Amino acid sequence: MADISYIKKYCNISPVVTIYDDKLEEFREQAIDLLTIAGASTDENISIVRAYIAGYCRLNNYAEPSEQWRKAENARLQSLLETIYFGGLS
Repeated sequence: MADISYIKKYCNISPVVTIYDDKLEEFREQAIDLLTIAGASTDENISIVRAYIAGYCRLNNYAEPSEQWRKAENARLQSLLETIYFGGLS
């Protein structure tokens, strides 16, 4: 299993809570797949890549967030993806 500690921190999940780990790992893999399909970097040592992955996990981990929050998070993820891709991290 990959290190998801940065994702848990971003999602405000205590490191000792493990009930969400499998789900967060699955969302992490989906985010990496999306970055790969977009031709963008998947290097988790790059902070903006970590921000995209953690944001994707947070967006998908919350049950029934408000529509306004979901739209704002999707716009943020799109902006991060564009920055990763067009910023030369592909």
